[in-house]
Amino acid sequence: MLKLTKRRAHSATQLRKPPPQYGALEQSYYAQKLRSANDKEKAAISPFSAPAPRSVLEELEDRVLALKESALLAVSQEDASYSEEELMAVYEDLLALPATESPDTQAQAQAVSEAEAQFISIVNAAASRLLQVDVSNTPEDSSHSMTNRLRQLRGAASQERPVPPQSLSSGPIHLALIARLEEMIVTLKSIQASVSPTNATENMLAAGETIVQPVVPTGVMTENEWSALVQYSVHTGDVLAAERVLDLTKQCGSAISEDMLNEVLAHHAAAADVDRTEHFVHKYLAESQTSRQRDLHIKAHVNATPSMEFPERALQLLHDYEVRGTPAPQRTYSRLITHLFSTRNATSHAHAWDLFSHMRYVAHPIPDAVMYTTMIRACASPALSYRGEPERALDLFTEMTVDRKIPATVGAYTAVILACARSGKKSFVQEAFRLAKEMLDSHRDARGASPFTPNRKLYCALLEGAKRLGDLSRVRWILAEMVKQSSSDDETATINEEMAVNEEVMLHVFHAYAAYKPPFKRSETRILDEQPKPVQDTNSAEKQSTSSQTSDSTIQGGPTQDQSVVENENNSFAQLPPQTHADVIREAKSLLAQILEDQNAPETDSSSGIAFQHVKLTSKLVNSYLSVHYAHSPVQVWRDLFQTLHRDLGVPRNAWSYADVLERCAHTKKGAERDMALHLAEEVWTEWEVVENAWRARQDNPVTQTVSARLIERVYAAMIRMLSVTGRLDAAVAHAKAFAYRYPPPVICEPPPKHPLRSTRMTLIAAKPIVRLTNASDVPDDAVPPLLSFSEVEVLHHRLVAANRVQDLKYLTWMCKAYENALRTRRERTLKATPAENSPDAQKQLKDNNPIRSAHT
Repeated sequence: MLKLTKRRAHSATQLRKPPPQYGALEQSYYAQKLRSANDKEKAAISPFSAPAPRSVLEELEDRVLALKESALLAVSQEDASYSEEELMAVYEDLLALPATESPDTQAQAQAVSEAEAQFISIVNAAASRLLQVDVSNTPEDSSHSMTNRLRQLRGAASQERPVPPQSLSSGPIHLALIARLEEMIVTLKSIQASVSPTNATENMLAAGETIVQPVVPTGVMTENEWSALVQYSVHTGDVLAAERVLDLTKQCGSAISEDMLNEVLAHHAAAADVDRTEHFVHKYLAESQTSRQRDLHIKAHVNATPSMEFPERALQLLHDYEVRGTPAPQRTYSRLITHLFSTRNATSHAHAWDLFSHMRYVAHPIPDAVMYTTMIRACASPALSYRGEPERALDLFTEMTVDRKIPATVGAYTAVILACARSGKKSFVQEAFRLAKEMLDSHRDARGASPFTPNRKLYCALLEGAKRLGDLSRVRWILAEMVKQSSSDDETATINEEMAVNEEVMLHVFHAYAAYKPPFKRSETRILDEQPKPVQDTNSAEKQSTSSQTSDSTIQGGPTQDQSVVENENNSFAQLPPQTHADVIREAKSLLAQILEDQNAPETDSSSGIAFQHVKLTSKLVNSYLSVHYAHSPVQVWRDLFQTLHRDLGVPRNAWSYADVLERCAHTKKGAERDMALHLAEEVWTEWEVVENAWRARQDNPVTQTVSARLIERVYAAMIRMLSVTGRLDAAVAHAKAFAYRYPPPVICEPPPKHPLRSTRMTLIAAKPIVRLTNASDVPDDAVPPLLSFSEVEVLHHRLVAANRVQDLKYLTWMCKAYENALRTRRERTLKATPAENSPDAQKQLKDNNPIRSAHT
């Protein structure tokens, strides 16, 4: 707007700016409402703009473009589609199974044979070259001074000719080749010493020049030939010849490869020759050792240690390498831990766990699958806990598979299943079967194949859990599966030895039969009064008599003819588990008869598919079969079997045979059965005294090897109970006094000396495990001599109280308190014990293996 007033004439030509518009949010509510109404009105009255008409050519062009686009889309869809074979290939790649943990034995054997053929051919070629060539007949330039000098020195040094091939028949070829090489090296050394002029050397020394004589390889043999000669010598068992080859290689100026050293060191370690191993290490590996060489060095000491002894020297060497800052590889720790677990000693088992934690702190923080499997398997051992440690096994398995992402192996699954099964608790046994199902079903490939196949160890682990619960149905099913999988499907019907039933499997099966409780009890059966029979015809009477016979046989436990059975060669078992004690005994007898039949079957009869031909009759197997009769047969039956079965089968008794029968005799019922059991117990006790005296005299035989302090306690407790319940109190008190005389309480007070490696003193660097998983109070003392507690003589105590025998009661009370106090004193001394540092070896070990102490001194 233009304003032409006088006061603002100077700005008449300027355009005034309109006021700024308010935003939608800055306006009032009324303004916003009015604005929205105006917008709606404008939209309602605005005319509709119709599209402009198109020509026919434009519509035709649009249709052509649409057809082209649809054709391209169809082609792209055809390219994106896959065939069934391609989809299956992709699916197989996604679900591909990892490589099997057990390598192919045939491929390994073939590779070893090829390697042997290769180094044998190399040695033969070198022998034909060095033992048949005549240097004097070789055409050379006569004007060459070195050649003439070599011929003169060779003629002066030795007049011997090269060994012809026909003379090698008197000795091995590698010895002839080594002798030839030694001769050539002596000759070359003499030539090298005589070729350098003395005068020139003196002139150079006078001028102040330094004379350097480089070691130049002579080129007598190549590196492959030296290595092949070492392998050939080790292959023939001549390790001294192999060390001679190493010396010759060094004298010739050739480099000694690591494989050559490892070949000789591996032979010493496998032979458990500690002296030769130490000599070899100090001679050839004094400066440094590789990881493989440290492993072989310690392996020699481990192999030299008996399986039941503590590997003290090997552990000291292991910790010595740790102090030097060069720890051994993980396979060395695994080998030592396995050796510690193989000993029947709780201290060794505890030290194995301590070594495992020490390894993770010092050398290898992340264990491999082999180490995890070894430690999980140790959780099933009753050395530290009677029922094992299933919680620790599950924790280690979870740490391995979930935390560390290490694929589970058959050995790991079998180990954790065994640890859960041996606990005996229903929840853990069910977890064991769940893990078995997960192992076989959760890792299948695209075609449904599982990478894990059940083996005998897995079935034995499952049998461990089933027998502890008395689950006979599962035991029978597992046995049927093993028999089915061990037999091949071809016409020969051969037996797979890896899956065949052996004595361990049948041991678990008989134990399951012994722990099984039949559901039918004759004492709980109600007998109904007989009702008057109505008049009926002859046919109906026959049918009723037949049905009554069938029902009677069912009540007595015998199988009916109409009952479905599972056929197994000559024997048949009912599909349902045994319903009575008689059924249990019948099936156990049938199994033993089948074992004996397969044992006596001819070896050439392979078409019959013998299922139990790999079962060996041992004392444990016979004891397990007798345990079935102890649980389900009357006294006269198992008494006769105990007296005759071992003799008829030709299997000797062991210490457990006497303990089992005495404990069964001590728990018989009143009446004639107890009298028969007393006579049998007296006969068994006479035989037992011979075994006990042999054990006390430290005689080494198969029977005394099964005797232990805890077993002696069970035998004495059973015999004392047997005499007490039959009223022979004088004999029972005499047995208690005899036990206290043979194993006096003061002997228990003194614990064994503490090993220096078991010291619990806190140190940062020491030749012992620094981080431990076990305390001194957690390790059970399995070296306690035999003793009797009050619970084991409680029945005798009650009978003496009833008979008012005061003096015998005082003696029995004193004996129990003496053993109790002696055991308490032993425990206190064990917890306060210190390592035996008074011995010279222990003092030397503490001084040499403690670098901090040696630095201060």
